Amino acid sequence: MVVKKLLRPSKGRTFAGVCAGIGEYAGTDPTVIRLIYIIGSLFLLIWKPLSFLFSPPAYLVAWFVIPGEEEKGGAGETMAEERQPGQ
Repeated sequence: MVVKKLLRPSKGRTFAGVCAGIGEYAGTDPTVIRLIYIIGSLFLLIWKPLSFLFSPPAYLVAWFVIPGEEEKGGAGETMAEERQPGQ
């Protein structure tokens, strides 16, 4: 069984790679994820203007939480590697 990881790819990014990473993880075109994000944000802006303020911070949080492909992984992975005996 292949374990899929949610990563921000180093190639195919438009801004920070959040939508591209989610698209790869979901097995869909990143453009679809970008359109969903943009249309959803605009919908929030029209429907409930104050809730629109949720979209940019959510993207920024995802940018910092989802590890980049060029990085070695999340903090939990690094700690697990350090605890392996015999190295």
